[in-house]
Amino acid sequence: EEVADSRWFTGSGIYRDVTLEISDPRGFRAEGVFVTTEAVAKDGTATLRVRYETEGASAAELILADAQGKQVACATAQGAVGEAELQVTAPKLWGPEHPELYTLTAHALCGQTVVDEVTIPVGIRTLRFDADHGFFLNGESVKLRGVCVHHDAGALGAAVPKAVWRRRLQKFKEMGCNALRTAHN
Repeated sequence: EEVADSRWFTGSGIYRDVTLEISDPRGFRAEGVFVTTEAVAKDGTATLRVRYETEGASAAELILADAQGKQVACATAQGAVGEAELQVTAPKLWGPEHPELYTLTAHALCGQTVVDEVTIPVGIRTLRFDADHGFFLNGESVKLRGVCVHHDAGALGAAVPKAVWRRRLQKFKEMGCNALRTAHN
């Protein structure tokens, strides 16, 4: 007897976005730009640290813009590998109910020539884990309530349409989830 069980159906072929990038070989390494929120001071100023790695550029220019595209901070760092701080006055903090995002544009430079450009969405927020009091997001205690979710969508396989993910995530939020553990295989 055959059973119509779709639990392990993954389909076949390419099931994630694929991007072919042609760039100057001196540009940023794959995943070569990383942003962290170092602190948000009591006066509201946020300090972000940007670390980068290139394959031979001489410097990096880092520009942070708000959701409206207005530049709010910038810095230049020297070297093929380096880091810089960005100061943001009165930032809009990222949180589950207000997912405020900024955009970091990083330029790899050889002299004055831009040889590569990377853009990264950035959420400014503070995270703190305390063994006695739990998890804190932007200074507020948050109880993590989550589920484990595989990358596939049952009979739809592994090429899950974005609308399905949108519906799934909305349903999780409606049932009180604020954390996801992705696959365990």
